[in-house]
Amino acid sequence: MIEMPFDTIKVRLQSQPSVTPPLYTGPLDCFRQSWAKDGVRGLYRGVSAPLVGAAIETSSLFFSVGSSWSLFTNTMIDLCTSIVLPRTFFK
Repeated sequence: MIEMPFDTIKVRLQSQPSVTPPLYTGPLDCFRQSWAKDGVRGLYRGVSAPLVGAAIETSSLFFSVGSSWSLFTNTMIDLCTSIVLPRTFFK
């Protein structure tokens, strides 16, 4: 959430048309114009798509790690209980 306004400014600078004079003279000018025109909402425009993407990525990561850990621990328990050691091992 903190870096979103910086990303918005960067995208606006990169996507400005190549006309002379340019729409923005630099990052601060872009920030000032965006703030004057749209306010805070203009700096956070388009934030919903990255948030949904991050939520899907994080949830799939937790699901994958949880499933892998469960499979690993169950497999290790099965392996440890199925091993038969000779009696001399315990002496």
